[in-house]
Amino acid sequence: MGNNRLIEIQKHGQSIWMDFITRGLMTSGKLQKLVERGIVGMTSNPTIFAKAIGDGDEYDDTIKTLLDLDATTIYEKLAIADIQAAADVLLAVYDRADDICFRDLPGAFVLKVNHGSGQNWIVRDNHREDERRVRRQFREWMAENHYVQSREWPYRGMTPRIVAEELLLDEAGRIPSDYKLHCFNGRAELIQVDVDRDTAHRRNFYDPAWRRLPFVWTEWEGAAPLWPGGREVDRPDALPEMIRLAETLSKDFPYARIDLFFCRGRVYFGEITFFHGGGFERMDPPEWDRKLGDRLALPSAAT
Repeated sequence: MGNNRLIEIQKHGQSIWMDFITRGLMTSGKLQKLVERGIVGMTSNPTIFAKAIGDGDEYDDTIKTLLDLDATTIYEKLAIADIQAAADVLLAVYDRADDICFRDLPGAFVLKVNHGSGQNWIVRDNHREDERRVRRQFREWMAENHYVQSREWPYRGMTPRIVAEELLLDEAGRIPSDYKLHCFNGRAELIQVDVDRDTAHRRNFYDPAWRRLPFVWTEWEGAAPLWPGGREVDRPDALPEMIRLAETLSKDFPYARIDLFFCRGRVYFGEITFFHGGGFERMDPPEWDRKLGDRLALPSAAT
């Protein structure tokens, strides 16, 4: 591994991705071998994917079971299945803190639990990380029951696991801003930007036209907002793409917050949540609570 150039590149904060996904990569085991050599991510290139469907036969059996659907739906089902299969190979997942295998992980990465919020451990230099300290912290996090604490029903009965992901860093070596698009009935109504998380965490809100909104939505320490407004953030070049993705992902829900990152010219998906701040964060001025509430159209109760 010491002579592997891809691994050496990771030590300098760079990562190598592939610009295509095909089913044969997963079924043949080639993707697993590439991951072992240092590939850390993939993008789904529609042109290459369409060519793989048309020229080969690896999708034929699946397509035969979907012939009653329109072409767009068939394409989406095939693409999503391949992306899910690739994610299973790319991600390291552990059932116990003691199972974390640092020697198999890249030079920089993030560890997080799947059943909580904010329980993330950023590793910038794997060779200098205190492995015992990390495992000790994750034993504590794995023992927590987030459903008992917050009553957010998706966490009920969830099997706790630890997930390893690539550490995203911008051109300056900083953790990129994350963009949380609050969507009401499939429309992105406001965009939350969390900046400087690893130094002095601040939080701004913008409308879809990137006009700053005059309120805070945060946890509080007495009368002081824990995450007040911060420095102005430039409109991301990929904002139209981010809004399109968020509205596509949220179209079936009365409310959903879609978390995205924009880093080195690419949009990355973070998570979907239906309970911003667990429902405990407060707005100021308070009239913004009503303004946003008026945009929420709940489905009628079943009769």
